[in-house]
Amino acid sequence: MSEPVSATAVVTTGAGVATLGWFSGLDPAVVIGSFAGAVFFVTSAADLTVPKRLGFFIVSLVFGVLACRPASEIITTVLLLHTRLPDSIGALVAGAMAIKILMAISIGGGTAKLLGSLGAFLSSSGKGGKDG
Repeated sequence: MSEPVSATAVVTTGAGVATLGWFSGLDPAVVIGSFAGAVFFVTSAADLTVPKRLGFFIVSLVFGVLACRPASEIITTVLLLHTRLPDSIGALVAGAMAIKILMAISIGGGTAKLLGSLGAFLSSSGKGGKDG
């Protein structure tokens, strides 16, 4: 049986997240999905300090809300579904994957590789798109 304190904390947090979504004009399901994705990441990153986990939680929550629609469209395309997934599912996945992607880029010079690839792509797109 769960402790009353932990059950109260879960209910209070869930109600707070839903209220935040409602008052901010966002879809409450998207905010809850993004929150769940952020919680998934924070609970799986036990090797980080508490301030780092809190910072990553905030970044993950914001990214999940901002990237919910593109993430749900990508998942729909990859899974070859005929109807688009709800944005809340996209928020969950985007929130969970945001920090994983950022950490993968930052480890081992991934930023330089990413920027180099992006620069090469943009320069080749610029040359290939010109009529001449």
